Amino acid sequence: MFKLFWPEVRGNYFFRNRRTYMDFLKSGDGRIYYVPHQSLTIPAFALVGNWRDRSDITALWYVKGSGMVKKSLVMESAKECFEEGSEKMVTKLLSEYEAAEFRQWGFTKACRIVLFEKRFASRPGMMKEPAGIRISSFKKSMLEKVLQVDSSSFDDFWKLDDRTLEAIAASCRRNVFLVAQRGNEVVGYVIAGANGSLGYLQRLGVTAVNQGQGTGEMLSSAALRMLYDMGARVAMVNTQEDNQTGLRLYEKLGFQELLDTRYIMQYAASDHARGS
Repeated sequence: MFKLFWPEVRGNYFFRNRRTYMDFLKSGDGRIYYVPHQSLTIPAFALVGNWRDRSDITALWYVKGSGMVKKSLVMESAKECFEEGSEKMVTKLLSEYEAAEFRQWGFTKACRIVLFEKRFASRPGMMKEPAGIRISSFKKSMLEKVLQVDSSSFDDFWKLDDRTLEAIAASCRRNVFLVAQRGNEVVGYVIAGANGSLGYLQRLGVTAVNQGQGTGEMLSSAALRMLYDMGARVAMVNTQEDNQTGLRLYEKLGFQELLDTRYIMQYAASDHARGS
């Protein structure tokens, strides 16, 4: 049954390849709820699973359907996840129009995501590395150190597990994964990728004690230079509206805020219980 839904899910940001999709489902974290319909090759369905390694938060990774069918899939899958111990369901990034639809069903805003764009007029210049810091390509042996950097850089909701980090690092046709080191210590990292002429600055983390010293700017500049060399002529990045450090950095790097915004919506088990 899992294979039936793959053509619809394929190309989703998190499930860039079939192996990632199948591993997610076979691990027991992923589940599919669907509405059988003999006239449809792929029936209406909802793909849900743990939010990263958080068993207390369910993510609605993908939903196919419209109108009352879509609402029923979302609400029934949320109900079952709450019965299994999840405390809330969160969506993937939604447009303002999509967020309004979920709001009608009892979802509330978890966070607003600001989008930025940088158009390359020329090849980005090289930044001087801060004293004692060197940049190198990521190696699998660095995975645990990178996850420690990530945990130091982000709060519990946003920090990555190994599976999500690896999925992000392989999500584009061409990918960049750089780390900043002081001696043998990993103090920062950046993940970026390019699909043709469009590039993405996907993830940036610097340990708390090393922030404010130029490490994040150095990593970002190096990644942007590599995106340009891959053929990207526009780079995109997003961050939470309250991430003042990130907002200042992207402005300094020449990114321009777009009017288009995205939302992550949430629906709590306690809200569902009150409405039942």
